Amino acid sequence: MSISKSLLVVGIISYVLISANIGGYSIYMLDEAKNTQCAREMADRGDWIVPTFNGQLRTDKPPLHYFFMRLSYSVFGDGAFGARFFSSIFGVLTVLLTYFFTRSFLGEKAASYSALVLLCSLGFIAQFHLAVPDPYLIFFITAAICCYFYYEQKQKRKYLYLAYIAVGLGVLTKGPIAIVLPGMAVFFFMIYKRKLTARELLMLNPPLGLLIIAAIAGPWYYLVHIETAGAWTQGFFLDHNVNRFNAPKEGHSGGFWLPTAYALGMLLPFSVFIPQAVRQAFKEKQDILVYSLITIGCMLLFFSLASTKLPGYTSPVFPFAAIVLGNYLSKIEQYNRKWILTSLVVFLVITIGLFVGSKIGIQDAKEIRHLTHLQWYFLPVPIIAFVALIFLLLGKRQLSMLSTGVSFLVLHQLFFYFVFPEINQQNTVVKTIDWVKDEPNLIAYHRLNSGYVHALDRVIPMAYKSEEITDFFEEKGSGVIFTRPEYMEELTSISFKEVARAPDLFDGTTTVLLRVGQN
Repeated sequence: MSISKSLLVVGIISYVLISANIGGYSIYMLDEAKNTQCAREMADRGDWIVPTFNGQLRTDKPPLHYFFMRLSYSVFGDGAFGARFFSSIFGVLTVLLTYFFTRSFLGEKAASYSALVLLCSLGFIAQFHLAVPDPYLIFFITAAICCYFYYEQKQKRKYLYLAYIAVGLGVLTKGPIAIVLPGMAVFFFMIYKRKLTARELLMLNPPLGLLIIAAIAGPWYYLVHIETAGAWTQGFFLDHNVNRFNAPKEGHSGGFWLPTAYALGMLLPFSVFIPQAVRQAFKEKQDILVYSLITIGCMLLFFSLASTKLPGYTSPVFPFAAIVLGNYLSKIEQYNRKWILTSLVVFLVITIGLFVGSKIGIQDAKEIRHLTHLQWYFLPVPIIAFVALIFLLLGKRQLSMLSTGVSFLVLHQLFFYFVFPEINQQNTVVKTIDWVKDEPNLIAYHRLNSGYVHALDRVIPMAYKSEEITDFFEEKGSGVIFTRPEYMEELTSISFKEVARAPDLFDGTTTVLLRVGQN
């Protein structure tokens, strides 16, 4: 099949899978709510410079994903589909880039398997279902790393310039991480190739590269610094970069091994073949495979050293792990069946554990304990995994690998069309929104579930002292307070009635709504 037809087929399949039901469940999770509402508030003000959430400066992220969300809002509206549309598009672009890159150096069969690895990985698909900056960052980091390799192999400077452009867009998406991760990969690959010399470094033309990056990202960083009198610059670089690396943020800590464990879990089902795939890559010593292994190692090392550890942080690893796995799977007929069998048995055990674990997880989470029927959506996975094992024993290795992938392709569709939308309906905002959607006077005490700000699309003032609550109701007369149970004792000087209480989904906290006065 020609490359253009192949890309078209891969692109269509990728979009169908990656965009599965992206508009079918509400914006609720903290990061999604903050990012999407920030884009809304900037659009409402006609402001392209200063990001705000709930009327307050938001220093968490640079603005590129806000720009794409605003573009999508103008076409699809500012609902869940519009917020997540470009996340899915960048997921498709990442799959296409990985496929094209792999095909260029390892052939069509390895490229097809690399795309299959990505599209079957629940962690990869889930990442591109979120209205957050990570989908954009994953693509730009992947593009930068791939473009450098094209330059190194073909010695055409256009690829070098494209790499710098990708880094610049990455910096406008999430900051210095877009320089650090590609920089580490290139640095260690140059060491491997024995090209870390003054001459080779000059050939990279770092001054021009910095100029390109600065031209793309610099104007916005400068303007937001001026507009906020340095507040955004300090908050972003110190709190959300330096402090996040040096100390756990929001309790997200863990051992040195945790990012690797996250990556392996999110790359299921084919991560069960990682030991053999890595061994094969070392054995072949092809530049693209060594480069991919170096890239994976650099990323995992960086996130292992960082104090804040989240599953999504390791997502830039996925395309390069897919290349290594795709190369191995494309030659599956050549390998010792014993090791393949071992991996599939491990996978079958994992899928059985997933089914059993889903039942336990639902029963342990009190907010969804009544949704026990959802566990049955996980049953097809071990069944298909068992079929994959049978195919292997019958000598049909390709069918075995395809069945392994299909097990998680089925899981994706069941999860995003049936499981997650039903779980999402149990979130605090959905269950309590009727109490506040028509209330003109709202205020939050100490804590506020960000989903309310998105659902109501309005600024909800925050108070941190009981006197502020008293002053608010002396002026307004009546209204509703958002708070948590542990802060209610501080409000005893105010006459209120508790009208709603609901656990914040999977957050370990509870939101309480208190009515003061009469409507």
